[in-house]
Amino acid sequence: MSEKHEEINATKTQSLAELSGKSMELKKIIESRKSQLDPLLKALHNLKEKYQTMETKYNEQKQKYDSTVMKLENERAGLKTEADKLEVHRR
Repeated sequence: MSEKHEEINATKTQSLAELSGKSMELKKIIESRKSQLDPLLKALHNLKEKYQTMETKYNEQKQKYDSTVMKLENERAGLKTEADKLEVHRR
């Protein structure tokens, strides 16, 4: 019986050592991947900030453009109406 226990304990010890080795291996892989991804994530963060800044500028400029277009369209319509009245009076 004692021999059987020793065998079981030896197997458990071996299994535990194998699991610890696999665990350490996985930790190393994860750390390696993290160190590869960190610079990429920082670059992505910087690009996101740049995009947000550019999008804000774009929206401001688009709003100005749309406002100017509307103003010019209204002015053109007013001038056309005025020109049409002058044309009627001219006849």
